[in-house]
Amino acid sequence: MSRAKHKALIIGLGNIGMGYDYALSHHDYILTHAQALHSDRNYELLGGVDISSKKKSDFTKKFNLPSFSKINSEVISLDPDIVSISVNTEFHLDVLKEVMGSLSPKLVVLEKPISVFKNEIKLILEIVQSEGIALVINYFREFEPEHKRLLKKINDNELGFPLKIIVWYSKGLLNNGSHFVQFLSNFMGKVKNFKIIENNETQHINDFEPSLKISYEKGDAFFVPAYQENSSFNEMEIVGPKGKVKYYNSGRYYQQWNLVKDPVFNDNSILEAKPSITQTKFNHYQKFVYNNIHDYLKNKNDLDISFAECVENNHLLIQIKKELSNWKKS
Repeated sequence: MSRAKHKALIIGLGNIGMGYDYALSHHDYILTHAQALHSDRNYELLGGVDISSKKKSDFTKKFNLPSFSKINSEVISLDPDIVSISVNTEFHLDVLKEVMGSLSPKLVVLEKPISVFKNEIKLILEIVQSEGIALVINYFREFEPEHKRLLKKINDNELGFPLKIIVWYSKGLLNNGSHFVQFLSNFMGKVKNFKIIENNETQHINDFEPSLKISYEKGDAFFVPAYQENSSFNEMEIVGPKGKVKYYNSGRYYQQWNLVKDPVFNDNSILEAKPSITQTKFNHYQKFVYNNIHDYLKNKNDLDISFAECVENNHLLIQIKKELSNWKKS
């Protein structure tokens, strides 16, 4: 007897929906919703929705599945359990309304950020609560096993507190920097305040790239744009009283140094010369999102990410954006 599968639909067949690993083998890369759902035996990918004729054609060609330009009677008849929404941020609310008005999913996966407007986040929250569905924001680093182990190490006090952190990010605070805002919230405590140090131009429409300091209950984090518009530069250094972590290559690796006694100055400690190096499973990051969703739906395990925490961090991003507009005028 075959096991029951979660039936899934993707709305938005752009980069994260399908594009990043379109020409790549799922044995080596699982970077998109389409690749993750199609390669996972716990899911049945039913189809994809996009207004682009080319993207629909590409989807059908690769996965041999139907594609649609909108939610129509055929899509409704598919009756998906899970809907993954990977459209541009400005369309999140409208698409979610349409999904919940036409379909009856148990869970929706939504790309980050939730919105750049507080009133839209409020409306999305009301929809989630009234419909009784789970909403997962796709901060995929939260789900990857080695990232989770790193979080445990930090929360188990391996580096000590308070922490000083430098985050280098590119391609916008909303697009890439928000991953680190979300990641730090797992161990830094509540945000006390933030300060914009410099406002920088970005080529990304509807995004921004400030240099800023965010002060948390357990330390400070400095976010610095890397001015790498044509490539992704996302790195982080975390320094505490007991050691240091360097997170690099967008999260494919991290190094950890412990403090050891200085062989020359005996009353002092220094970082050990050779750090431990951990290679993450970053090239399969989207797989782990859906692994966790399966465990949640089938076994009632907790989701690895808190929607309430995502909302709180999104509000912080909106505050920063508002402060930037005032900062320009001052």
